[in-house]
Amino acid sequence: MINSISISDTEKEVMEVLWYSSPLTASQITSSIQKEREMHPNTVKTLLNRLVKKQVVSYKEEGRKFLYYPLVARETFYHSQTERFLDQFYGGRVSSLISHFAENERLSDDEVEQIKTLIKKMEQSDE
Repeated sequence: MINSISISDTEKEVMEVLWYSSPLTASQITSSIQKEREMHPNTVKTLLNRLVKKQVVSYKEEGRKFLYYPLVARETFYHSQTERFLDQFYGGRVSSLISHFAENERLSDDEVEQIKTLIKKMEQSDE
C-alpha cells in the first residue's frame, strides 16, 4: 500500500511529529512544527486531510477534538521509500546503487569497509 503512495516533504513533517508522539490534535501538531519553522494551522489541517485520504493517517473523535495518529510505522514508510527509490533509479538493484557511488568516488575508505563487513555477515548467515 505505502509503496504506491507519494508523500510530500511537508506531509512527511507532519508524519514525523505523529511518529514521535500520537495521538495529537491539529493544534498540537502545529505547535510542534512551529518549534522548527512557521506553518499556519490551516496548512496543517490541509496536510492532515491529505494524509487521511492517502490512508497513512487516521483520527478518532474525542468530544469536539480530532486526535490524529499514523497508520503506517516510520520504519515501514522509510523502508518502502528506499525500495521505491532503488526501483525508480537503479532498477531495484543495490549493486547498481553502490557502483554509482564507487565510480563517482563517493565512498570513503570507512564506508567501503562497512560494506565489506555487511557482505561478510550476509555470507555467514547464508551458511
